[in-house]
Amino acid sequence: KILLVEDNDVDARLTQDILAEWGIAEFEIIHVTRLSDAVTRLARIRFDAVLLDLSLPDGYGLSTVRQMQAANPTIAIIVLSGLNDQTLALQALQNGAQDYLVKGQGPSELLARSIRYAIERKRAEERLTCLAQYDQLTGLVNRTLFRDRLIQAMARSKRLQQPLGLMLLDLDHFKNFNDMQGHAAGDLVLKSVANLILSLIRESDIACRYGGEEFA
Repeated sequence: KILLVEDNDVDARLTQDILAEWGIAEFEIIHVTRLSDAVTRLARIRFDAVLLDLSLPDGYGLSTVRQMQAANPTIAIIVLSGLNDQTLALQALQNGAQDYLVKGQGPSELLARSIRYAIERKRAEERLTCLAQYDQLTGLVNRTLFRDRLIQAMARSKRLQQPLGLMLLDLDHFKNFNDMQGHAAGDLVLKSVANLILSLIRESDIACRYGGEEFA
């Protein structure tokens, strides 16, 4: 599902016609002409990618990319611009876009291919982020992300003069259990403990596998 953000009707129709060549079933396109409409749609509907013009009635330049990124950090963004500007293209990528294409340039299959590749690149980026911030066995946040969130919570607690609760949990004799029952059984215990912790805390709380059999 593609969100096309383009205020020029001719360019919008051309983009839709190009994608139609690759099968109507492959791309479902919703067209809006304003940045504000795009932000509203992103809040209500799940899209796989955004085709974004940088010159809109209520947005211009790289700020449009940043606003799309802020509206939905997980979505793939492909900039469709009338400017063949390599510096601008690089800046767009640095601000969150997955690709930058110049309108009317390149073969028609370039756009369809760019959309597919941008979606896959964004998914790969999300997977890498997940690997870097979450414990793969339990699904809880890992030590690195927990410490970052804890620092933020401590600063917020100090600013608002509100107390902060921190609980550390450690499973007694877990090494002996692992040695006797095997690591597969130990992994099941860790998963069960993680699920138990999640069932007992609020949505605003953070649960972490701090390392080994330690939780926080």
